Amino acid sequence: LKNLKKGFQLLLFTALAFFFITRYLKPKAKIQLDTDWLYRRSANLAWSWTVVPVTRFFAWWEKASWDWAGDVARAGSDPVGWLRSRSAEVVGTSDSGDAVTASMAVRASMTLMMVILLVTVLIFMARSLV
Repeated sequence: LKNLKKGFQLLLFTALAFFFITRYLKPKAKIQLDTDWLYRRSANLAWSWTVVPVTRFFAWWEKASWDWAGDVARAGSDPVGWLRSRSAEVVGTSDSGDAVTASMAVRASMTLMMVILLVTVLIFMARSLV
């Protein structure tokens, strides 16, 4: 009960103080200095110096990464063709008269090499299990 009495006294005197001070809180006609242009102008400058270069860098990095991933995917599907596609030199002509590139000329030997590699890996895996 003692604490409740103290609480009500604090509340009552706070309300009285607010009631007496309200006449000082009423707005009066005066000149107000507008300084928000300081941070508004500097915000645009800070944005263009910090955020824009970082955004451009990440956009460039994303494009370079996607280009690199595409090159890796193309190289994985046909390594010899991918390497030779940059020069696109013609090795000869087929029976039908079409140009034969280096990729077409060595495709069979490349396939054979991949089969031999696969068999070798499988043999080593089988030996490690025993």
